[in-house]
Amino acid sequence: MPKTRTLVLIALCMIGLSIVYTRGGKTAQTSSINPNNYPQVSWTETETPEQKEQRMKWFTDARFGMFIHWGIYSQWAGEVDGKRVGGAGEWLIEQAGNKVKFSKYMEARDKFNPVKYDPDAWVRAAKAAGIDYIVITSKHHDGFCLWDSPITKHDVTATPYGKDLLKPLQEACLRHGVRFCLYHSIMDWHHPLYGQRRGYNDLAEGPTDMPKYVNEFLKPQLKEISDRFDPGLLWFDGEWEACYTTEMGADVEAWCRKVAPHAILNNRVGKSRKGMQGMSAGYSGNKGVGDYGTPEQNIPANGFPKGVYWESCMTMNDTWGYVAVDQNWKSATKLIQNLADCASKGGNYLLNVGPTGEGEIPAESLVRLAEIGKWMNVNGESIKQTQGGPFTKPFNWGRITQRGNDLYLIIFERPTNGRIVLPLDNKPVAARFLDHSALQPVIQIDREGIVVALPSEMPDRHATVVKLTLDSPAKAREGSGGVHTDAGKLIKAKDGKVSLLPEDAALTDGLMTERKDEEKMNIGGWTNTSASASWTFNAPKGLYQVALELANPGAGNTLTLNFGGTKIVKVAVPSTGDWAKFKRVDAGQVELTESTTLKVTCEKIVGEGAANVRVIQLEKR
Repeated sequence: MPKTRTLVLIALCMIGLSIVYTRGGKTAQTSSINPNNYPQVSWTETETPEQKEQRMKWFTDARFGMFIHWGIYSQWAGEVDGKRVGGAGEWLIEQAGNKVKFSKYMEARDKFNPVKYDPDAWVRAAKAAGIDYIVITSKHHDGFCLWDSPITKHDVTATPYGKDLLKPLQEACLRHGVRFCLYHSIMDWHHPLYGQRRGYNDLAEGPTDMPKYVNEFLKPQLKEISDRFDPGLLWFDGEWEACYTTEMGADVEAWCRKVAPHAILNNRVGKSRKGMQGMSAGYSGNKGVGDYGTPEQNIPANGFPKGVYWESCMTMNDTWGYVAVDQNWKSATKLIQNLADCASKGGNYLLNVGPTGEGEIPAESLVRLAEIGKWMNVNGESIKQTQGGPFTKPFNWGRITQRGNDLYLIIFERPTNGRIVLPLDNKPVAARFLDHSALQPVIQIDREGIVVALPSEMPDRHATVVKLTLDSPAKAREGSGGVHTDAGKLIKAKDGKVSLLPEDAALTDGLMTERKDEEKMNIGGWTNTSASASWTFNAPKGLYQVALELANPGAGNTLTLNFGGTKIVKVAVPSTGDWAKFKRVDAGQVELTESTTLKVTCEKIVGEGAANVRVIQLEKR
């Protein structure tokens, strides 16, 4: 990206200008809401689904939030004494094992002086991107608190900066129409009472006592931050360790309902979350599951029934807390398409930034926020205050959201034939691009349903949105199952070769298509053993050589390739050094019939994920 353009985009974010531009002679403004103007609806024990819907309304209308991971780990920036510590920045002391003691870790606290912290600029950058709520870490797993807490010395007053960091951000959020929310870690590597003490904690004395920690530290701090900062949402984390029990989760949830009755709670307050997939079993009637699910670094393959709420939290690069060498940034296109993917399935997108120890959001993050803002200026109505589309699975060409009688077709890639087929029983009224381009889509009706014919070129390089107005709220055609016709499409061999690509696969349980480079897509988000990728293909009968392009920083996983339920091939995933570095892996030979299916699974996952898969190639011998 040219330096001058980068500086301009950063300046727009930092001075808080609303990004406005014109297309087709019309000016577009950022589409956003002000969650602070919504009625504060308190939780009750007798809450009905309709009442919960009203309590959650500001959250579901917003659809887009900013996550901020900030603390003394930001001062380390992923390095100790000039040496890189692997893993996420906020996990530095844990990732270093016993090589970094807490007494050493405190050097960062002694130096933490974020004099460049400008909460107004942070909030303006978020609002200009179409973000309507911010979730910041009040305390992460290292126990350091960003406010002056009277029950610990391990807080911001022990730093050279010495001032509350949360209150100025809360006040900026109020000024700019953004809802202020707080992350709070249950796990605490620093506190001497916490039930699972680390070997590197050379500062803790006396025995651990988890019940005492919960009652005399965790719960009082939750009351502190609720009373002082009036968070719209409490975002819990670190609940998975055995010392924090199901009963403790139910108790902490009940406490929060008392001290912050209108605050939305995520499901990590309790013990019901299923790993990085993030969803809980049994949302109604169960204690300790909060109000919504929290997929992490993945987006569910499909939506959920009405009344199930969720939010995918994801990074812009690879880490949550600031790491100076982490330059593996996702493109603005990928971030915009992630946002659309979440909204199309009835979920929210919580996009992370990791400020530096000096208090600055990295320039690369600001550039991407500005790009998202430009897109939201034109297309924000396809995201804000919308519901998931009427189909149970996403289309290969893009995603659909809806509001009232309007469907929003968010097109990632134009179908090769230029036709979008929607099996609906409705009658179309009008269709137009939201960017008011001179060339507009054409509506047709045939036996398959409503057909939207597209021009040869799409107006927007990130995602083009068609607003399709119907005569009534969208209703999937009976017998279609609400499922589009091109999921897991039939692939045909060409010159004795079959290429099974991510965009042609039927994906389940959090798997998603993404671009680790700008040229080719891959299947990512493989964090669940229940996930699978499937293809259906036709190929001449015979013997085929099987090869895959895979990426994984570590080794130890094995993919299972199931051909038609009769042929099984096991593939060991090698270490390629990085999630974006792909390696060709030969998987031997398999005898195939003319038409078959391939289902890929991973029975046991070692590390952060099974593998990223870019292509599976079958070549006739």
